Amino acid sequence: MINNLSFYILIVHIILIIIFYYRKPPAFSFAGSFENKISINTRKISNLFLVEDEKTEDPTPKKYQDAKKKGQIAKSQDLNSSLQLFIFALVASGLGNSIFKTIANYLRQGLSTNYMMNFTSSSVRSFFTAQILVLIQIIIPVFGVLFISAIVINLAQTRFNYSFHPLKPDFKKLNPIEGFKRLFSKKVFFGLLKNLAKLGLVTYICYNFIKDNIVDIQQISLTSVNNYYTYLSQLLGGFIMKFAIILVMVGIVDYVYQRYDFKKSLKMTKHEVKEEYKQIEGDPLIKSKRKQKQRQLAMNRMMADVEKASVIVTNPTHLALAIRYDESIDDAPKLLAKGADNLAAKIREIAKAKDIPIIENKPLARVIYKRVKIGQEIPAEFYGALAEILAFIYKLEQKKRNFTKSRRRV
Repeated sequence: MINNLSFYILIVHIILIIIFYYRKPPAFSFAGSFENKISINTRKISNLFLVEDEKTEDPTPKKYQDAKKKGQIAKSQDLNSSLQLFIFALVASGLGNSIFKTIANYLRQGLSTNYMMNFTSSSVRSFFTAQILVLIQIIIPVFGVLFISAIVINLAQTRFNYSFHPLKPDFKKLNPIEGFKRLFSKKVFFGLLKNLAKLGLVTYICYNFIKDNIVDIQQISLTSVNNYYTYLSQLLGGFIMKFAIILVMVGIVDYVYQRYDFKKSLKMTKHEVKEEYKQIEGDPLIKSKRKQKQRQLAMNRMMADVEKASVIVTNPTHLALAIRYDESIDDAPKLLAKGADNLAAKIREIAKAKDIPIIENKPLARVIYKRVKIGQEIPAEFYGALAEILAFIYKLEQKKRNFTKSRRRV
């Protein structure tokens, strides 16, 4: 009585706790509305983490590659066994009659042999050699084809992928908790349904076979010895063929499911995709800093090349192009540097400091800036305008040289 009373009290306590936990706070209560706000915000935050942790992204090529290295690949054992059974049915239907006749001759010879003979080493050797040759004639054609087909089917499913990783000891598989979880997994449940379906199909096929061939099965014992094995091979071959075709269909369904389940097991969270991208491409922040450093180095090299220019062509203020033409070095005029706005101002400053001529030519500056890259030669179509500029510069330089010579003479 006391035990029953304590049990009822415990049940009442549990019900009260559930009611208290799920009760709705009054609408006019400030504390209740505050609790609601906290619970809603907490739920939103938890949902954000759940969305981040949910495996919603398709596996990347690297994920597939890592799985292949570990020997993880979509594969159906049922499809393997059913295809081998189908091939066995084909071999049996083609070679069944000859195999049965070989067995019949073997039995006939064994029953008619006189065993009351002197057993010597040579007679025993010849006797066992004959038995082995008969067994080879029966076994090799069938099991040879099955062995080769098993290798081909497995390689076709795995796409010639092999790995020794599954042979490594994994102590996680000895964990009883994980093993208990695997007992109630979807994979085990699907396997149970699949086995029940196969059992039902086998029962149905056997029942229909016996029902359709009951008369022939009863009359098979009345046939002659020569026709007995022929008829028996045809009957069993047809049964095995039907059975194999049904199992192949089940195997195809299982293979489709295994591919779906394999892809689902490799799905990734958004965080995993980001981390993998960082591993392959590098951290975006570090990558941007590296690119910025490369741009800065290229900019420094370009500004150093401005000092080697023969002339600076300007827009006059918006663009600046540093062009060099030295007959001893260059086959054609070359663009050493170009820039706009602040960079153009820096190019002009260097040119003034190094006493490099600055020529204003708006059309030429615009076209060369758009069409010619740094380090490239100026296209021949601009040689006319550029030749005038260079000729003007050479005249200025000639005047400077003549002026310096005259001053030296004085």
